[in-house]
Amino acid sequence: MNYLISVVIPTYNRLPILKLTLQAYEDQEDFGGFFEVIIVDDGSSDETWNYLAEYKSSRFSFSAHHQVNQGPAMARNIAISKAKGEYLVISGDDIIPSKDFLSKHYRAHQSALETIVLGKIVWHPLSNINSVMKHVDGVGAQQFSYYYMTNGMKLDFRHFYTSNISLNRQSIMKLENLFDTDFYLYGYEDVELGYRLIGNRDIITYYEDIIGYHHHSYTLESFCKRQYCAGRMACIFKDKHPSISDKIGFPELQCLIKSVNKKERFLEKTIDSKKLQEQEEFIVNIFERYTNLDSALMNDVYLGLFKYFYFKGMLHEQKHLVNLSIFVLPCAIDIYLSQPINRFLTSEEHNLEITQINKLHFILAYCSKYTKKSSPNYYLNKIKTLLRPIKLKIKLFYLSIKNIFNLLG
Repeated sequence: MNYLISVVIPTYNRLPILKLTLQAYEDQEDFGGFFEVIIVDDGSSDETWNYLAEYKSSRFSFSAHHQVNQGPAMARNIAISKAKGEYLVISGDDIIPSKDFLSKHYRAHQSALETIVLGKIVWHPLSNINSVMKHVDGVGAQQFSYYYMTNGMKLDFRHFYTSNISLNRQSIMKLENLFDTDFYLYGYEDVELGYRLIGNRDIITYYEDIIGYHHHSYTLESFCKRQYCAGRMACIFKDKHPSISDKIGFPELQCLIKSVNKKERFLEKTIDSKKLQEQEEFIVNIFERYTNLDSALMNDVYLGLFKYFYFKGMLHEQKHLVNLSIFVLPCAIDIYLSQPINRFLTSEEHNLEITQINKLHFILAYCSKYTKKSSPNYYLNKIKTLLRPIKLKIKLFYLSIKNIFNLLG
């Protein structure tokens, strides 16, 4: 049978949501051709494999495969190797497609001869959406950058989101390797493949009406852990492709390192790494209580926290920087979190006890001594923090103008 589309999905321990996802593919509207769904179970410990082994569909051709837990990269590679469709749609087990999901992907390739089509991800209404989730897909853009996109915009490799993306199957099969399994934690294995596939060209086309519903929830703590993993995997990405380091945060990390107060480094024996960890956990736990608040103040806190954990992952992945991290991380708290936390504490948005307020002030004071206040890098980072809202508005304006020129030319 000739398939127009092959949908490839890795899955791991998400059976209740996976059932909803499969049902949504059963309900896909007709687009004039056949499609197949290929799922690879990445060693789930729940009943996923038993369910998939028995699954039958009257709407599409279905195949399921099982592997010992090795991560989504290997799972996707297996699924792609089994695919027979003219086009690949790469998605996730927690992405529930709209009814016209496949038909719109297919029409986009037919009508405009697009090379790579990116659809939009929105939160599923049952995902208990909090302000963390709104932030990471909104102004923060730590997960997806749809907040800054307009329909038809041409995008680079950093937007090769394997939650809702499609491309000609033959184009990806020309690569010597598919998804790189060296990425052993969450993050960057998809955009790294995108980089090998298209380089720095802006040829991913965004279609805002191709909707996938992300049935997933984050707490503040879980997204901080995600950012930490992403920071570690950024180092692997940079080691493989040094030329992209400026696009994934390495210049800012170097700027942060240069802001460390070198005098304090002589106090190494008195520094307790457990104390630093307790302090960061205290900050996360305090603001976990306020994830129901959707405000500019919380956005500033989230920006600082997620940047902190991203850089922490970077520092820990690079062996020559591990010992230095004990000085850099307090400096990062001082630069990225002192102003947002102080603004929050002077607002009427909290009901913290005086002991909690005092402890936050103590942490900020403790961390501030690790920052070289006379350093140009310190003032540069402080200015960046203050100008962040303006920078975001400028970015939106720039992308809008860029999209107009792309459409005209």
